[in-house]
Amino acid sequence: MLQDNSDLGSSGNASYRHFTLTDPLGTIYDQPEVFDGATYKYSIAFPEAGTWIATITNGLTVTDSCSVISEIDSDLRVNVLTASTAHPIDQPFLLQVSVMDYINPVADAVVSATISRGTWEYSINLYDDGNHFDGASNDGVYGNYMFALSETDAYGDFDLSFTVDIPSVNGMRVIRQNLYLQPAQQNSYPAVTRDLHKGWNWVGYPRLQRDDTGTLIDYANVSLLPHLSDIESADGYAEYRNNHWTYHGLESLNSVDGYKLRTNMNDDDTIRLYELGTIIDTLMVHQLQRKSGYGLPIHAMKRPNLLKLWLMWRIR
Repeated sequence: MLQDNSDLGSSGNASYRHFTLTDPLGTIYDQPEVFDGATYKYSIAFPEAGTWIATITNGLTVTDSCSVISEIDSDLRVNVLTASTAHPIDQPFLLQVSVMDYINPVADAVVSATISRGTWEYSINLYDDGNHFDGASNDGVYGNYMFALSETDAYGDFDLSFTVDIPSVNGMRVIRQNLYLQPAQQNSYPAVTRDLHKGWNWVGYPRLQRDDTGTLIDYANVSLLPHLSDIESADGYAEYRNNHWTYHGLESLNSVDGYKLRTNMNDDDTIRLYELGTIIDTLMVHQLQRKSGYGLPIHAMKRPNLLKLWLMWRIR
């Protein structure tokens, strides 16, 4: 619908203007319904997806202004389920989007989420495969964790947008909202930066919870994806392939055990492992025993002789 906002429109001079509407395929619609000489309405069944162009030609020598109002009736429903308007920058936050065609879930959409401010932006993909905190697979709910701190240390107001592309119905939806990233929480302990290199790395997670449940691998390593490919421990291993984890006896991590992490990237590149939570375990807290690799699965070390000397020094 086009609404003429000028005085001339309301005084019956509509013949001086020509309105056309062009769809993404180039088809021109130039016969709108006219109401009160100032409002022009187009009603189009099954409109093409894409960018439509409204053209207003003014044959007068004065400035003219118009408003363009669109109303779309569609069975396609896209709803943001879990995105909050504020979140700490140093904690991963879960994003979920529901995509439905009337009452039927849409499982073949391509869904992405982007945070941006000015010329800076950071995007991730959301999945409906049952492996990204999205519930059951193919249920129309797409999910994934976003960790802004891995890309920026700035906090404040950002734009958060969700883009849903559905090739099967030639449809697209974009939902935009505001996101406030809160400053990182101040801690009494010094910040420690750990950069992982290509190949195998030996690490611990001193800030994770020390309990029977532990912290899920997806959450604890969100800053390393998609470069992290394998995790091994004395309990088992996990593999990250084709954008999801496969678990073989190891599904969660804790602050006590040590782990082998393998990353895939360029030879000279590194990737930062961001710590989550508060330090509750460190090697200095626990007494190492002669017959125990407490916190250190010894079989995973490449240089066991060097480790043995270090353990002997600690025991004395």
